Amino acid sequence: MLAARPDLAKGLGRAVAHASVTARPVGGGPAVFVSTQADGTFVLDGVGDFVKYDVSVNSAGFLAAQADDVA
Repeated sequence: MLAARPDLAKGLGRAVAHASVTARPVGGGPAVFVSTQADGTFVLDGVGDFVKYDVSVNSAGFLAAQADDVA
């Protein structure tokens, strides 16, 4: 499980609810998809403990955000 990253899913200083979160393994492999909760947090179940991920967050009306090499 990857820890929630509410700071990655914030827009204009507030949480972004129901944003799409995608975690893609660095180097390839199946991606994991979830949506943020009302407070902007999210949990990625099914990710490897020793794998780094590129995590992106998208929501209509906001610029996309990305964090690379997240472990």
